[in-house]
Amino acid sequence: MKIKKISIKNFLGIKEFLLDEPAPAPILLIAGDNGAGKSSLRDALSIAMLGYTSRVKLKKDASEMINHSVPNANEARIAIETDFADFSTIIQADISAGKSKQLPFIFEYLIDAERFAHADDKDRRNVLFSAAGVKMSKTEIIKRLGERGCDMNSVGDLVEDYLLLGFEKACEKAKTEARDNKTLWRGVTGETYGEKKAETWKVKAGEGDLDGARTKVIELEKALYETDGEIALFNDQLARLKFELEIKSNAKKKIDEISNAGSLERIKAKLEHDEAELKKLESAFEKAKRATHAIGENDIVCKCPACETELIMTAAKNLIVHGDLRGDEEAAVSLNDLEQSLEVMRKSVLNGKRDLEMVAINKGKINQFQEQIDERNMYTAEMLAALDAKIANHKQIKADTEKEINRMLVIEREFAQAQEKTDKAMEYTTWLKSGRRSLNHLNLPAFLLTS
Repeated sequence: MKIKKISIKNFLGIKEFLLDEPAPAPILLIAGDNGAGKSSLRDALSIAMLGYTSRVKLKKDASEMINHSVPNANEARIAIETDFADFSTIIQADISAGKSKQLPFIFEYLIDAERFAHADDKDRRNVLFSAAGVKMSKTEIIKRLGERGCDMNSVGDLVEDYLLLGFEKACEKAKTEARDNKTLWRGVTGETYGEKKAETWKVKAGEGDLDGARTKVIELEKALYETDGEIALFNDQLARLKFELEIKSNAKKKIDEISNAGSLERIKAKLEHDEAELKKLESAFEKAKRATHAIGENDIVCKCPACETELIMTAAKNLIVHGDLRGDEEAAVSLNDLEQSLEVMRKSVLNGKRDLEMVAINKGKINQFQEQIDERNMYTAEMLAALDAKIANHKQIKADTEKEINRMLVIEREFAQAQEKTDKAMEYTTWLKSGRRSLNHLNLPAFLLTS
């Protein structure tokens, strides 16, 4: 980039400066006595082209850079023309930039050499790479390491990232990381690190291994699932058996109830006896009634068609009012008792006839209940007891299986923790082994970092 023109007014120690001819050579040197404004010129270029200055820390203090020795000076102006871009800045109470274009970061170090002196290794390397036109990537580093005979199986992010720091920093960091990884290995294992010991070290967690424990747990869980299925099946069979046995038991109870209600012969005999007694009572009642009213066997009892008065037509064809005759007093006394006995016997006969009908009906019911019993003869109390025993046995098997699963889960967890611990220790061992193989081959010349 070549500067074509510089114009500065009222800035720091410069009242007015104008350079309006391009420099005849690639390098432009500006010389002058102390206080002539050389540093002011540098700061003017820094503010206009990069937007910062070391003279003030805050933009609100920008007015301190105005040259107030000039009468009525209330602002400073800076304008720079280059073949790259034009830059301009006006300083009043604050700094306001005109049109500008972002410069490559290296210009910060070219304008302000002290920045390079205070920069860290990373920034210095970036400046040097940029100035030299060097681009160094991880791919290029891996390629050059391979050309130098490094073990490529050990060159990974470990070496790549380290070499981007620079060779010396990479070696220092590798040593620090190696020490830290040994400490971490000791923290995991509780033992002092040893190269040969570390390669085969592992946690002992009893007999067997993690895969074996997991396989055993899977087998036990499968067995538990099958046991649960069998228990569910037995419970269904038990419910069905209880249902059938309940029907069978209820049928037997109904038959017993019907049988206890009385036999057909006894009911028939009682009915015949009650019917015979009823006839006797009816005959005795009629005789007592006639005797009470002195009505002969050939007399006829009737009513007057006109007044409804009860009349008696005697055998002599005489018509007399019922009650006018004087009858048998003893017969009159027994008439009421005979009438009550007659009513009781009539009810007994009716009940006997109804019981006889019920016996016929119940006989059909007994046949139905017996069919229910016969259909369920295969269901027995022994079967019920056997099913109860099976269910109890399988529940015990289930409890034992669950206990064994819990025990194996503890073992599996112990194996997993042991494996995790072993893997963690091997992670540190692998780092140390990989880093040692790689770094032992690294006699890297400076051209890797500078070309």
